[in-house]
Amino acid sequence: LAHAAFEFRQTGARAVGMGGAFTAQSTDATAPFWNPAGVRMVPQVEVTSFYTQFFSLSALRYLGASFAVPTPFGGIGGGYSQFGPTEYREQQLLATHAFELVDNVFAGYTLKGMFLKVEEFGSASAFGMDAGVLARITENLNLATTAKNVNRPAIGQAKELLPTGFVAGVAFRPIEGLWLTGDFERIEPNPVSLKTGVEFMVAPYFVLRGGVQSQPARFSGGMGMRAGIVRLDYAYHQHGTLSGQHEFTLTFKFGAFNEEYYQYRGEKGKGKKSKSKSKVSKFDKDAKPLKIAAVQSSKTQEKFMGKLNLATATIDDLSGIEDIGLVTADRIITYRDQNGLKQIDDLLKVPGMHKNVFNTLK
Repeated sequence: LAHAAFEFRQTGARAVGMGGAFTAQSTDATAPFWNPAGVRMVPQVEVTSFYTQFFSLSALRYLGASFAVPTPFGGIGGGYSQFGPTEYREQQLLATHAFELVDNVFAGYTLKGMFLKVEEFGSASAFGMDAGVLARITENLNLATTAKNVNRPAIGQAKELLPTGFVAGVAFRPIEGLWLTGDFERIEPNPVSLKTGVEFMVAPYFVLRGGVQSQPARFSGGMGMRAGIVRLDYAYHQHGTLSGQHEFTLTFKFGAFNEEYYQYRGEKGKGKKSKSKSKVSKFDKDAKPLKIAAVQSSKTQEKFMGKLNLATATIDDLSGIEDIGLVTADRIITYRDQNGLKQIDDLLKVPGMHKNVFNTLK
């Protein structure tokens, strides 16, 4: 089966492991390749690199890197990819900008420079644009759509049209730590493809993924491991006839969180920053480590006798508190380790911090 140049390729082990059902879940540094609107939801500087060999053939290697940065002007991202051997090589340069249209609805666009070089035949180039929208319907439900090559670019002397089309996706979190995703993909000249994926956080530092797709019928699986600012993702993508492929992604996250990029604003809080005040508003330089009360777990209660030292608390300690699951506990620990907690109100800056959880900790 022949394909046009610069066909849509699944990028990043996280997305590949979820069967390519990633349009509504593309809120990391690979978003410029998937849905440019997702760049607006990346809350801190993120840089990622990826590598794979299609059908496990070294001549069909696909590699590159991308990044996302939150700024006062919206999310800024970019990327580079390279496919093929020296005899036939495709290269892409991407520049992405994403912004908030209205509360919880984000839009973005990616400008692409596409460069093709065929040995003994010369080179050609084209410029394209992708556009996308991502809406957080609730804290647990995302809807998204992306249009590929909306300007219908053509390449070469023969003016070969490059693939165009759209993808619509949904991401749903039925319980803490579990995401279910689905994509409807129609990118010419390929037939319609349906994709579904799942991502489950086994532990704050380890996730498992799986997915299936149609046209062609394939399944995939993968995992992700995190240590501090580094995340390593792996995926295997099966093929019915040819050899499958292994994909690796290495990601670095650093810098302070921009909580406004991350937090969902409900009906009562749309367009407003939280005004909740803590009973303990400030801690001077010689203050004791920040502590939280209202420990509900009997196990944690016995250990701390009603007080938990947030400066030294572990994920297990925090997850023993009512209303706090493993994911929220991990976010608190990660924020504490990267930014410190000087006063109780700093907890409001933890990504995804709910008011009821803050009040419990307060």
